[in-house]
Amino acid sequence: MTVHHEGGGPVKGRQDNSHVHSTVFSPDGHYLFAQDLGADKLYSYRYTTDGSRGLFGPTDWRYTQEKPGTGPRHLVFGADGKHAYLTSELSATVSTFDCADGKLTQVQTISLTEPGFKGAVGAAAIHLSPDGRFLYATNRGDANEIVIFSVDPANGHLRKIGHQSSLGKSPREFAIDPTGKWLIVGNQNSDTVYVFRRNEQSGLLEANPKRIEIGSPVDFKLVSPS
Repeated sequence: MTVHHEGGGPVKGRQDNSHVHSTVFSPDGHYLFAQDLGADKLYSYRYTTDGSRGLFGPTDWRYTQEKPGTGPRHLVFGADGKHAYLTSELSATVSTFDCADGKLTQVQTISLTEPGFKGAVGAAAIHLSPDGRFLYATNRGDANEIVIFSVDPANGHLRKIGHQSSLGKSPREFAIDPTGKWLIVGNQNSDTVYVFRRNEQSGLLEANPKRIEIGSPVDFKLVSPS
């Protein structure tokens, strides 16, 4: 099955046409979401495992429209599927959504940068801690940092609690190990990886991470040693 998206956005060179940057299933496996950076839309599709509705089919509302020029990049869900979090690359923001029956309702948007920041930005990766209490997002451009949020267990809303330099250029992706003790970030444009010890109670990253030199690190996957 092939689905074609059409459209674009106001940012020349990045939104000249549709550009699906990522896809993710809802935790219950019933919906697939496609983040269209070029068209500023979050498309939603029903997933029918028995193929009774063509395996994939558009929802009645088809998509959630984001503000023009934001550039939605990556979407992650909390474990219960009630809340989702989005990085928008071009605006360098993180948005919170309530999710019910596959429909996303935006309830909060927070800038990754501090007031008065001058320079290029580029929101990238986003991940929750294994216990769901904290959320992390990277910002590239001239910021080059990991932004840390706490998650309100009552409503899923975020509160910014810290910034940590990635100690390099263009932290495109990072990973948190299953124990929640370590955060590994790669600086694509400075050929370095840093392994931060993570404080599981405060959510903050501790100083003096281990440095590893790797050419253009882009993504990380953790595998069991067995």
